[in-house]
Amino acid sequence: MHWWIVAMGVTACASGRICPPGSSLANEEQASGRVEWCASSTPGISAMPSVGRVQEGILGMSRPAAIAGAHGPYTHWYPDGVVESYGEYVATGSMSVPDGVWGFWYADGTRKSVGRYDHGRPVGCFAVWDEQGNQVTGIAEGDQLRVESCAPPDEMLAQVETRSARTRERWGDAALHTIAQGGAFGASNATQLDPSPSARGTVQAILRKHLGRFRVGPALGLRLSESGDLRSYLGGVAAAIALPFPRGRFGAELETQLAMQYLEIDVQRMNVRGVGETVIWAPLASARLNLSFALRPSIQLVGGVGVDGAPIHDTDREVRYCSPDCGPAVVETWRLGGLSYGIDLGVRWMLR
Repeated sequence: MHWWIVAMGVTACASGRICPPGSSLANEEQASGRVEWCASSTPGISAMPSVGRVQEGILGMSRPAAIAGAHGPYTHWYPDGVVESYGEYVATGSMSVPDGVWGFWYADGTRKSVGRYDHGRPVGCFAVWDEQGNQVTGIAEGDQLRVESCAPPDEMLAQVETRSARTRERWGDAALHTIAQGGAFGASNATQLDPSPSARGTVQAILRKHLGRFRVGPALGLRLSESGDLRSYLGGVAAAIALPFPRGRFGAELETQLAMQYLEIDVQRMNVRGVGETVIWAPLASARLNLSFALRPSIQLVGGVGVDGAPIHDTDREVRYCSPDCGPAVVETWRLGGLSYGIDLGVRWMLR
């Protein structure tokens, strides 16, 4: 490739507005991410086998696929705005093939591979990084990579990365969760008509700040029991760590929460007329494994499984039962704690 073609590709990367003669800038945003390319024919993106698709070759690295109707710079972003691949296409017959320096990135914005192509054929020195950032270099020989120390053509990587919204640059996210639950609600009394109510579900809102792979922020929620006589209002802190995942459209997290709950309990005791009320403050902790699926760059569906609960302990409360007149106060011992389990479904919005 001539030097002026390389320079044009780097300039196009930086500005996103320059295409070779005979082509025009086109872009489209889909669930798989956003793609920007120089279209040389009207079919454009519909002629591609799949937006941003790459082929895993025996080079042990991602390889750009041949497409139709492209000539010039091509950029593909993950749904969250992190660049996935960048390079140039050149028309060869009815198809367009990679030509020049191509780079690929992992979903967290770290480098994955870089190398040069000559009309679709890998040539020269390539560099490949694993998910821990370890680099291996080698010389392309046909479809093989002969490992040796060499200098890959990485002059364009830094330019491309200026157009990448890395995960650590995102401010955070907000989410609304609905959790269907079973198991102990966390407050029981053997003298009640419903001595050991079970959990039914939780509705929760969470706002989190992103700090690299970590997320932390406040969480508010409402928990309900199966009987409807118990409910609790939650306030606490959620913390999570993003797990490595092979595709940018998907994500996985381990999350934990520490909260205080304000329990409101409508009580009805056996052999005692009337209904009473009591309130209790109690701690609550939870752990979840969540998977996410990007519908759009700014919207994700979230699903997962989790448990919540607290160590079991007793607390005494005075309760007056009224029907309609109130009787003398009765001292009751409530057992707090126990575990519940649930299935989580929610919607998450990315915030920048």
